[in-house]
Amino acid sequence: MKLAIVSICRNEAKTVEELIKRIPKKIKGVTSIEIIVVNDGSTDDTAKLAKKAGATVYGDNRPKGLAFRFREVVNIVLE
Repeated sequence: MKLAIVSICRNEAKTVEELIKRIPKKIKGVTSIEIIVVNDGSTDDTAKLAKKAGATVYGDNRPKGLAFRFREVVNIVLE
């Protein structure tokens, strides 16, 4: 079973690396873990730091709001 962990972020440069670092690398019964950060128009280094920490980052650097980004990420995960 694959597990996708998603965080929708805006201006979380201070915390995004710590968030990603705390996600377990292995979970019994899970064959792969994908960490996805959806950048909702951050004006800081959120996207850059998330990538550096190992997450796959999506977003177009424009704030579109939580509901829009949630629908967007559901489509990404189901691809």
